[in-house]
Amino acid sequence: MEDRIVQADRRFRRRVFWWVGVALLLGLLGLLLVRRHVDGILELADRDLDQAIAQARRLAAVCAWITGLGLTGIGLWFGRLGWQIYLWDQYPPPRWRVIKDTRVRRGDQARRLARLALACCAISILGGAASGWLLYRLAAGVLK
Repeated sequence: MEDRIVQADRRFRRRVFWWVGVALLLGLLGLLLVRRHVDGILELADRDLDQAIAQARRLAAVCAWITGLGLTGIGLWFGRLGWQIYLWDQYPPPRWRVIKDTRVRRGDQARRLARLALACCAISILGGAASGWLLYRLAAGVLK
């Protein structure tokens, strides 16, 4: 039996790389803004410690939400992928575009990939929730 190949969608690949680049730039900008905000909090701590603690707690809460939501979104995508693989017993699922030529996997290989995707889903969602919660609890506990 001849292996079937799903051809890469070049337009989709360009779009994916463009969005990944945008996400990386926004992440870098976010890190720079957080660093600037932390520097402002450190300066404020010399003048008004209570106000600096309140701002640091708010910053920790925002970082916790961003971390939790980002990992949850990734987890949901993995969950959808795993479900589609199980549903069709095929990877990549029908009508899914790919960024590089991909051999179609069926049967046991597809089910293994589905289990892997669902495990990544669980790890991402639980990790996102746990890391966000722990980050906030740590900041709230330290910054009383």
